[in-house]
Order: sequence, then structure tokens, then C-alpha cells
Amino acid sequence: MNTNLPCPYCSSPKGFIYIQSHYQCLTCKRVVDDCCGGEIIQCKVSAKDDKTAQK
Repeated sequence: MNTNLPCPYCSSPKGFIYIQSHYQCLTCKRVVDDCCGGEIIQCKVSAKDDKTAQK
């Protein structure tokens, strides 16, 4: 995360601090970047890679 951006909530230019897997504003203390940011993981296993697949 670019910590040189102003806070999207209070517009403070002081920056952000990384605390417990997220960034928060140094001024207003609001979370500005959640730990996962809503990301999800999707795993795809093809039949040839799946050792339990029957032939």
C-alpha cells in the first residue's frame, strides 16, 4: 500500500501505520486498507493433477 497518500476519510497527509494486518490513518485511526481487502482465493484442480481421480 502506498502510505504517502492522504487519508480517504479525513484527508490527513500524515500517512498510515500498519497494525494487526491492516493499515490505519495516523490522524483519525480509521482502517484504510483491510487485511485481505475482500480478496478471495479460488483453487482449480484438474483431473490429471487430482490423485484421487479415477481412471
